[in-house]
Amino acid sequence: MMEFLFNGTMLVVDLEGRRCEELALPEGLLSGCLGGARANLALLEEYPEADMVLGAGPFTGLPVPGACLSVATWKEGERISHTPLHLFAGMELKLSGFDFVIIKGGSADPLYLWLHDGIADLEEAEALPRDGWEAVDALRRELGEDLVQVLIAGEGPCLGLGYWSSADRVGLGKAWRERGLRAVCARGLGILDAAEPDAFAETCARLLGEVRGSLAPIGHGLEGIIERLGGKEFDYPLPLLHRRRSCFSCPYDCNDFLKTEEDPARMDADGEDEPGLLLTDARSLAILEEKGADLREGVRLLRRAARLGAFPAGAAAAGTGADDRELLEAGPCSWEVPQGPFSPWAAPRPLFEGGDWKERQALAYTLGICPQLMLLTPVLSGETLCELLLRGMGLEVEPQDMLRICLEAAV
Repeated sequence: MMEFLFNGTMLVVDLEGRRCEELALPEGLLSGCLGGARANLALLEEYPEADMVLGAGPFTGLPVPGACLSVATWKEGERISHTPLHLFAGMELKLSGFDFVIIKGGSADPLYLWLHDGIADLEEAEALPRDGWEAVDALRRELGEDLVQVLIAGEGPCLGLGYWSSADRVGLGKAWRERGLRAVCARGLGILDAAEPDAFAETCARLLGEVRGSLAPIGHGLEGIIERLGGKEFDYPLPLLHRRRSCFSCPYDCNDFLKTEEDPARMDADGEDEPGLLLTDARSLAILEEKGADLREGVRLLRRAARLGAFPAGAAAAGTGADDRELLEAGPCSWEVPQGPFSPWAAPRPLFEGGDWKERQALAYTLGICPQLMLLTPVLSGETLCELLLRGMGLEVEPQDMLRICLEAAV
């Protein structure tokens, strides 16, 4: 049976035995759990010897607005946490050919997992540098492709997305390193089929225009989010702003590339090798502004934190005078959000009237949509998402039933 919007395959990775086993998705997994964080939990129940699953939602890697997301679900004792894998990493994981990656055991020697075109390899990582950026460069050279997406466990607690800080606020980087997993690398050109291709594409195109229209009053970048949260103008990053960047398939450019080592207006690529920072975390920028930190030195601090694998907001709170040890020891210092398993990386409340934070996050993490975007626009409503599931998966579900399934991820 064809699994519309999915590859139909999952991977069980045994780090201790150094084995990868490709399996078909369990029958009823998608119809009962939809995907993403909810399906991750179901797979953890089916594989009690595992404690981590990387999983995609039905919309991940497709032209649905904001459909960049895969989710890392980690069971640590009785604690469950869901970490969003955004930018282009979540999309590439799914297009590599595997909808879910179940990780169990640990290796005495460092390893990395290489996912590409429906093939999975566990490789030696003993020679990888401890430095996160150097490790990413080494992996891309070894794999022969600059576009390989790398989830990297560097020196600190925070998992990296390539060079940049991820939305990890529970210490996945440290957990991976302790079990001998240094990185997961993904690259793929997979093709995902929809149940009604033309209708699905038309619905996505219509939604894109509607979402863009709803976002116009918010503005751009992380500063647009901070302004909405604080109710005042926020122009702190603008002197260093080089460009804004969206995650895959997202109409809101919430990632700011800030240049500290050369003129932000410079567009050629013949200057510094890495002249700045792609900042993906509004909380760290807000903390720098609250502390009255010099912007250039503050961004350099966050750049150092990204390279180390330190929590970005924790680094901002530690201050520009902090040394590497202090950055590595700093806690997440995240937004205060409703208690639950979802990462406190995205905004701490919906930025439109009538939204519920927990419900919007549950929908995002299960369906594969950026949790930040779900807090910015009401256009991605229950009725609209159910229409996408019908056109895409051929699954007919009522909004209240879809929400109930998604909220089961909020254990």
